[in-house]
Amino acid sequence: MRTTVTKYPTIRNLMSQLKPIIGKDFILHVTYSGSNDSGWFDQIFLRNEDGSDMGMSAPDNATRLIASLEREVFEELGNTLERRFPGWEIGDGHVMGSCGYFTISSKERTIAQHHEVLFESSQDESPDEVEHF
Repeated sequence: MRTTVTKYPTIRNLMSQLKPIIGKDFILHVTYSGSNDSGWFDQIFLRNEDGSDMGMSAPDNATRLIASLEREVFEELGNTLERRFPGWEIGDGHVMGSCGYFTISSKERTIAQHHEVLFESSQDESPDEVEHF
């Protein structure tokens, strides 16, 4: 599914500001979880283009920039999550909740989502969906 770039203005802005700081292609990895009628975003990780964690090698000013826009990034991704999986945070009966992650590629300018529904005895993974930002 393709979307217009106006759909993710904060993410588009963040990625364009990070590119000169990091100096190479990179990935933002954003995790989320939900259960018992509550849903939340866990964290944002900076990763190298190959998917390895930048960890402590991430520039301090990049980390500060991400932290300053974290709430807005979570809001934009939360809208996508709710649109694709309404009630994703609800755990009832045999459904314990769900979790997943978004990967945002500076090179491809895409946002990919991986989502899993957690059942009492199994899990169900939805096909990854990729959108351009």
